[in-house]
Amino acid sequence: MNRGDGRGTETFVPGSQEYRPSERAREWQVPYVRLLDAAGGSVRGFEQIGRTYLPDGNAFTLPDVELLNTVPVVSAVMGSVAGLPAVNACMAHWNVMVEGTSQTNVAAGSKAMRLMQLCDTFHLPLISLADEPGFHVGVDSEKEGIERAGARMVATTCMTRMPWLTVVLRRLYGVAGQCHHRPTGMFRRYCWPSARWGSMHIAGGAAAAYRREIESADDPEVKRREIEDRLNALASPFRTAEATGQDIIDPAETRPLLAEFVADAQRVLAGQLGPPVLPYLP
Repeated sequence: MNRGDGRGTETFVPGSQEYRPSERAREWQVPYVRLLDAAGGSVRGFEQIGRTYLPDGNAFTLPDVELLNTVPVVSAVMGSVAGLPAVNACMAHWNVMVEGTSQTNVAAGSKAMRLMQLCDTFHLPLISLADEPGFHVGVDSEKEGIERAGARMVATTCMTRMPWLTVVLRRLYGVAGQCHHRPTGMFRRYCWPSARWGSMHIAGGAAAAYRREIESADDPEVKRREIEDRLNALASPFRTAEATGQDIIDPAETRPLLAEFVADAQRVLAGQLGPPVLPYLP
């Protein structure tokens, strides 16, 4: 059983080697129950780590995807969830929501899922030119089933096998952004200097994460701009590159790097011929 932030640990520390509950359930072959009450990522985290970060949460979401084919999984929504916890709410065989207190928000990605399935079926390398503002949220999107669609997209991303290269051109935010990253197989990611990323946009995220500070200030508008300026100073992609080794490239280098990747992918694709692991669903 796990009660936490939807990432599989009570307190998630990037780069931690701790054996997460979802991994333990997978290895020990025991049923897994999530108790979810978390809002996902916040721009407050940027100040804690001194930079923004590329959404690549599929590295720790993969065990949750694999669990669905291994043991019974139950997600119980105990309060308000958004972002990745909302996706985890649907990444289960049974879902339970507490009446009157549980709420969900994350949008659909049918086109992206079909493209991934198409490339996997016909053994084609996938090139993703990413400018991802994040999943659309709101009452209308919730009625259309954005949480379950988001969970399907995360699962589809993790289960694909084809060689995959992502070039981040501008934006890469939230769970939708992490669906441009795969933690297994032949995957590569390059970023342009123009790219910006994180759990959410700083403009909207600051208003939510620092609401009390802003509302209690003598001049809320000045305070909001002060906080946004402070966070924007951490948003340079080079800060992320220095901390993680992420490749930042000159846009002029993009075409030759894509051609090199597609050429290298041919030997991997040759070993994947035959029926795909992920069936194509119309």
